[in-house]
Amino acid sequence: LAPSAGFAAGRGANRWSRTAVRRATIAAIATSPAPTARRLSRTELAALGASAEAVFAEDKRPVILFDGVCALCNGGVDFMLRWDRPNELDGAYRFAALQSDVGRALLARSGRQPDDLSSIVLVMPNGEARTKSEAILSIGSRCGGGTPLEALFPLASFLGSALPRPLRDGLYEQVASNRYKWFGHSDECRLSDERFSARFIERVDGASAWAAP
Repeated sequence: LAPSAGFAAGRGANRWSRTAVRRATIAAIATSPAPTARRLSRTELAALGASAEAVFAEDKRPVILFDGVCALCNGGVDFMLRWDRPNELDGAYRFAALQSDVGRALLARSGRQPDDLSSIVLVMPNGEARTKSEAILSIGSRCGGGTPLEALFPLASFLGSALPRPLRDGLYEQVASNRYKWFGHSDECRLSDERFSARFIERVDGASAWAAP
């Protein structure tokens, strides 16, 4: 399919499917690192994070790190694919699963533990990382391009930013901590989507050496 036809088909897809999405089975599902998980030192975080610099070497689009097994999170990714310049090869954002090697490396680059699944993370090329409600509002401010709702998403984000951040983050944390119970999860992790291959980052050189045991 030509890019325009492929992306038009993508807009009509409500769920990620086994044929269109590459997934990897994971051994366990958790909303936070296991209590016995070893925390990386600052030196180890810096070494792992350095491997993620290649992600922005030639492509400056921000990266959304999402929980690859969470049904709600994957629904959010599908929503973004439908409303972020759906008829163009490259959207405003790229995606990577928090559980992937590149996701772990980008978490470390942001100063977070690589097993931290507690929040969506919007990773900027300048090294900034936005989490929780700030990430959601920032993403919304650039969503909708090339669609009839192009002006609505920035307006909604602006209005949402008027709420006090502790309130916004509190609501986010309530949903995030119950996301598997309320919305369900898969025993496989979403790593890519054949319909939108230019928007997913599957690997980065050097990050695999730091994969979780």
